[in-house]
Order: sequence, then structure tokens, then C-alpha cells
Amino acid sequence: MEVGGSDWEEIFGLVTGNLKIEQGSKAKLEGIVSGNVIVEHSARFVVGGMVRGSIKNFGGLVEVHGMILGDVMSEKQGIEVSEPGRILGAILNPPPG
Repeated sequence: MEVGGSDWEEIFGLVTGNLKIEQGSKAKLEGIVSGNVIVEHSARFVVGGMVRGSIKNFGGLVEVHGMILGDVMSEKQGIEVSEPGRILGAILNPPPG
């Protein structure tokens, strides 16, 4: 599933497979993604539900208020975790350069 456009897109229910938040897009997850998530440059992804997979953030912003059951990789410091949010995997930041 791909999310694009400038308006907020809310995602409810179960998404089976990978989710891609395209450059400049905004999405809020209130359901469950059973797959990996890719967040492109200048995109915003709010996790209010659950991700059963990993998140790869390529210069966007990921806000975690729900639960991530995998690793989160971010090229920049674009990860915010607020109570009661949880990341049960590793937070990986590649070295600069």
C-alpha cells in the first residue's frame, strides 16, 4: 500500500504487506500493519496502532504513540516516542557520511 498527497491519510483496520509513505505525505496509523513501513524524505508517519515489522525512515518524521514490534532504522534523528509508545526492536542510526 502506498500513501501519497498533501492531506492527512488515516489508516484503520489491518494492512497486510508493506506500507510506503511517499515524499511529503502524512499518514496516521490507527490499525495494524503486518509488514514493513518505508517513510520517505519529508514525510510524516504517526503510529497510533501497531506495526508488526520494521520501519525504515529516509529523512521523514516517525512519531510513535502505539507499538512497533520490529526495528526502526532512521537516516536522521527523525524518531519521536511519546507515552505510551513502545519500540520492541532496536533503533538503528547509520553513521554519517
